[in-house]
Amino acid sequence: MWVYPLKTLLPKPETVNEIATLGSGKIPSNVLQAKALKLENNYIRVVKPQFVHHEIEQGTDAFYRCSLDFLNNLIDSNLIESKSEAFYLYRQQHHSGVDLCGWILGVDINDYFNGKIKKHENTIKAKEDRLIKHVKVLQSMAEPVLLTQNLPSELQEFSEEILISDPYLSVTDEYFNTHQLWIINNTNDLIQNAFEGIDSLYIADGHHRISSVAKYIESEFGKNTNQGIMALVMDESQVLIKPFYRVLKHVNPELVFNYLDSQNFDYVESNNIVDYSQIPLRSVLCITKERRILLDLKVPSEDASALKSLDISLFEDEILKPALGIYDSSSDDRISFVRGDDPVKDIQQTLIEGKGEIAFLFHPNTMTEIRKIADEKNIMPPKSTFIEPKLLTGMIIDDYRR
Repeated sequence: MWVYPLKTLLPKPETVNEIATLGSGKIPSNVLQAKALKLENNYIRVVKPQFVHHEIEQGTDAFYRCSLDFLNNLIDSNLIESKSEAFYLYRQQHHSGVDLCGWILGVDINDYFNGKIKKHENTIKAKEDRLIKHVKVLQSMAEPVLLTQNLPSELQEFSEEILISDPYLSVTDEYFNTHQLWIINNTNDLIQNAFEGIDSLYIADGHHRISSVAKYIESEFGKNTNQGIMALVMDESQVLIKPFYRVLKHVNPELVFNYLDSQNFDYVESNNIVDYSQIPLRSVLCITKERRILLDLKVPSEDASALKSLDISLFEDEILKPALGIYDSSSDDRISFVRGDDPVKDIQQTLIEGKGEIAFLFHPNTMTEIRKIADEKNIMPPKSTFIEPKLLTGMIIDDYRR
């Protein structure tokens, strides 16, 4: 893999708390809108100008003009400043107590187009097109793509040397995660040489961003211009993988239990599981208002693909389709998806309050499973994984202006 130092826009240390923000999908829209209205220099105004100007529709010319105006105001007011080409070290001191660390740098669009940067999700063209236009108007990208691989030990050793110094930027988000950034001003040969020995990288989060920015760079600069896609590259041991749960409404739970009995599934009543880490591999925790059962999925055949061997695939094929007639979990309005870090007691309370009839909770996928699916050029089922760290928007901005 070939990697590049980045030309960036960074908030000043004294302004980063006001500018950088978690984005859509990470905190509720009503919270983001309140933030946009309260903080006139918050980057969410660049991403979602309609939160301030309610008459603007997303994707219109007025939307893009307003977004650019907000960005230009940050630049003209000297709240964010241009930085010459550099690599960056990023650390998130996660609220769970662990430190998540990786390198922010540019990855080559040719490696993406040639399949060396491997995906496990499909992208939606309409969303891609909107993002391409947004990047083109702003001439920048304000959040790295998250990539993983088993990284060389020399990168770990180098990061440990850097981490003993004070970060250039540090900001704490709404979930009490602290995001820190170090600038590596010299174009360090150690970083480029270490990445040259890596054959592939895997997309953990940001499939739409990487696809859109790769297409934008190709159309604007060509394929061999030393212009990289901003990515946070982490050792796969550093990422946190959580599941998504399924909550079903307008279904009869007895249909599930009758089906399990008719097919001789093994299950036991289980009221002592409090979070996903206690759910064994190849098992599903099934919750209703009155019951919690832990059921064993049937073991996949030896020749099954990595995709068909996933717990969620086994669940959909063995239970969801035959018991409830749900054949497309991505579009069936009876299904809602809940992040796997929600406590089990909260899921059950949701059912008690009548917001669903039955929920299914899973053990999280592993990076080994995700890598195998990407290697087989398959696509994960919808809402299979919730991967952290989740990054801030506007903490580091890849600058494409010439």
